Amino acid sequence: TKAAPPEVRFCDAFAFKYTVTNSGSAAARGVVITDDLPDGLATNQKTQRQARFEVGDLKPGETKEFTAPVLAAGRGEYSSRATAKTAGGLSVQSKTTTTRVREAELTVELSGPASGYVQQSATYTVEVKNDGDAPAPGSRLEVQLDPNTRFVRVGRATRLGAEAGNPEQPGQGKEGVQPPAPDKDRKLSWDLGTVQPGETRQATFTVTGRQQGTLKTVAVARFTCDRAKDDNDLAVARRTVETEMLVIPALRLSLVDQSDLIRVGDTVTYT
Repeated sequence: TKAAPPEVRFCDAFAFKYTVTNSGSAAARGVVITDDLPDGLATNQKTQRQARFEVGDLKPGETKEFTAPVLAAGRGEYSSRATAKTAGGLSVQSKTTTTRVREAELTVELSGPASGYVQQSATYTVEVKNDGDAPAPGSRLEVQLDPNTRFVRVGRATRLGAEAGNPEQPGQGKEGVQPPAPDKDRKLSWDLGTVQPGETRQATFTVTGRQQGTLKTVAVARFTCDRAKDDNDLAVARRTVETEMLVIPALRLSLVDQSDLIRVGDTVTYT
């Protein structure tokens, strides 16, 4: 028999369990279990598409169990069945099992002015959305400010388009996550908790440019995923916006007369 979980998260480890029993009255020699995995599934070696176990000999009534850790390439439904075969050519197949893999997929959008003026406020809006079909636990939004900016203010991270009935996350009310202050590295951070499928979080912040030039602002959204330990970009979304800071031309006009004492009717030249 083959046992498989009906549903798993992409980031969670899961496994298939195989059980083989000799229900006959004679020994089964050289038993081998194989399971040809469908496209998108592989064993924990990542490149091996077949789960294979050399069972050996089974005495009458004897049972042996085996486990195959499995990785999915992405969301979807995956079906297969196992085959147990003896050295003499006797074979038996398990029932087909189907596992649905659900995956969180965060996207981040950062919008701000294409240009602005030095010492004038520039406000940016950043949105984090879960486009996947699984919750994104431990979600976090970070915004790296340009070194040539001065921080002005920041707003809460509020929910947009959340499905009705979604529970609120710890430390977060209907108005959203408390606004942060930039750290010593000029980084803003929001702890978003679990972002549900289809849910969007939005935050705003305002800065001013210190000097003329291009300001580069980077927004990064990430969530907790065990598989991200082997792939740093697996649970991360990034967006960059550049704002050109301009200076306002300042004109000064002064008048100087050539003589401080002027008689009525005299002609005076100013420079």
